[in-house]
Amino acid sequence: MTAAGRLEAAARRWRITHRALAAVIAAAGLAAALVAWRSVLPVAPRAVLAVAALVIAAWQARRRWRAGDADPLAVARHLDTALPELERSTALLLRDEGELGVLERLQRARLEARLDACPRLPLPEPPWRAALATAGLLVGAAGLVSALARPGAPVAAVNAPDRVVPASAAVPLGRVAGVEVTVQPPAYAGLPARTARDWSVEALAGSRVRWTIRTDGAVGSVALATSDGDTIVARAAGDDRWTADLVATHSLLYQPVLARGTDRRGGDYARLAVRADLAPRLVVVEPAERTILPADGPGRVAVLVLADDDLGIASTELVATITTGRGEAVTFREARLPFATERRRERHALALRATLDLRALGLGPGDELYFHARALDRRTPEPNEGRSETVFLAIADTAPATRAEAPAIALDVSPEYFRSQRQVIIDTEKLLAEQRAIPRATFEGRSHEIGVDQGILRLRYGELVGDEAEGALAGEGHEAEHADDPDAEAAADPSAAFVHRHDTEENATRLAQSVKATLKDVVAQMFEAEKRLRTFDPRGALPYEYRALELLKQVQQSARSYVQRVGFAPPPIEVAKLRLTGDLDGIAPGTASRPPAEARPLPEVRRALALLASDSAPPAAALEAAGRSLAARAVREPGSDLEVLGALRAALDTLATGHPLAPAQRAVLAARLWRALPAAPDDLPRPGTTPSAAG
Repeated sequence: MTAAGRLEAAARRWRITHRALAAVIAAAGLAAALVAWRSVLPVAPRAVLAVAALVIAAWQARRRWRAGDADPLAVARHLDTALPELERSTALLLRDEGELGVLERLQRARLEARLDACPRLPLPEPPWRAALATAGLLVGAAGLVSALARPGAPVAAVNAPDRVVPASAAVPLGRVAGVEVTVQPPAYAGLPARTARDWSVEALAGSRVRWTIRTDGAVGSVALATSDGDTIVARAAGDDRWTADLVATHSLLYQPVLARGTDRRGGDYARLAVRADLAPRLVVVEPAERTILPADGPGRVAVLVLADDDLGIASTELVATITTGRGEAVTFREARLPFATERRRERHALALRATLDLRALGLGPGDELYFHARALDRRTPEPNEGRSETVFLAIADTAPATRAEAPAIALDVSPEYFRSQRQVIIDTEKLLAEQRAIPRATFEGRSHEIGVDQGILRLRYGELVGDEAEGALAGEGHEAEHADDPDAEAAADPSAAFVHRHDTEENATRLAQSVKATLKDVVAQMFEAEKRLRTFDPRGALPYEYRALELLKQVQQSARSYVQRVGFAPPPIEVAKLRLTGDLDGIAPGTASRPPAEARPLPEVRRALALLASDSAPPAAALEAAGRSLAARAVREPGSDLEVLGALRAALDTLATGHPLAPAQRAVLAARLWRALPAAPDDLPRPGTTPSAAG
């Protein structure tokens, strides 16, 4: 017999076997209906039993009949899966030899030789045992009911609740009748336990969650399958009641799973949302983030901190770092100070007050103190810690100052740094914003200090345009008296009448005349701002400060140099050495390569989608891997992927019974998996297309 003939004979034998199984189940159904109808039960129960036996027998017989719809092509596909040595080419045996090419003929010859080496084709074993068990259950159940309802026996005994059902009876797997979820928060939280009748619940981290599941029907075991891959086995707690416990540490998805023998049924996915215990939050209200105290002041600072926590605060303190000394002799030490008073506000919020005595802490002029508030909540065994922002306190330094010749103006002759014009503006605006909250003496003192900074900056820019030092201001009146006296000018410079000058002293700084004129305007604006700051009018000084900053920006822009951009000049190409050589070293491909499937998101879902698009049955392991990846994403994004997870669970239940997925179920599952992907790749077939059509 040829190889094609062997495939046709195998398909015919497969059809005959399944047709025979369907006939056996149908005959058993008719026998069971006849036995039930001829029992001594009333008419209504007899009719119900007979119809049920016929419906069950018709359903099972139809399944066997449809499973026998096999043709030689289906047998070839099965052999491709069962025998790897056929190299998935068995379909070549069913094609006309005249339509085959040279390579296909060679492959067909190899297949025929390999099939000849197999005396018996490895076809699936017919489910004789399942069919005979179904037939026996139908007839046995009908006979049992008829025997129990024989004359002289009470009819009510059929439904007696304490009667043991024989193992041979076809008892369907039970279902979940209800659930109660009890959440017991941790002891430190001080919250009462609560009970919900919904599968999806929310719990505080560390809570103990107990599920009390009520079932209806015959159930052998109950478990909760989580998205982490773990299984929480429930314990029997009486008739049709099961309990399962878990300490909630992180959010997860789970589903109830009922089992009895080889039967298994999973429910819908639910979410256990775990809320973390947050750390305390602290805000320093007083003092300001950076506060400088006068050297001759009392050195006492009031501290006000607002603290809040979702479950309560256990302890609070101030952590201070004290710096004393100068230069290389500076020393650091840390001190922990308690709050003087705690006033409870709404719920778990506290208002904390303390007074820092800088003198008692050993601070002197020029010393600094940094502190922040720290709080611990009631979480056990390791509490959460909260910290506030750091606050800077300092006592003004009493550095020696010299007096300039201008009366009542004390200037530091050697300042450590110059403040910029922008910083002078920032200090002025800050002073105006705090004017109502500070005493008048403090306001005037700070205004005078900003005026001193403005004066130092004016002198710096004045040197660039040839201005004299501040000490020359005292002699201005004397020079003015002799401004029109030629004898006095000649006495001052005897060579002035004999020298022909080409420049002036004002140009000695080598600045362009336009730049120097702008800088003179800058110095003039700074002088006006300084005058108003020293007279305690910072609001009037602000326009002059902004004008000086604008002129400085103009000077910066005019001082920029622009040069021509120099490009890259590549060497000439030697066409004679490179043309038509076929050397592709260093040349990038013209098309971008796609990343591998493992590098793209959700590779397990893509793999399951590819298996569903093929003609072969998808393995349960691939669908379970896709379900785990989608469940992990559903934990991170609540409310997503629950629909596709339910479809995956239904498909796995179908495969667990030993039956293949129906075409409609495959299409629905593939469509939902496709929608779950972030972006549909081009190399995977879309639902409803064949692999060849997809590319």
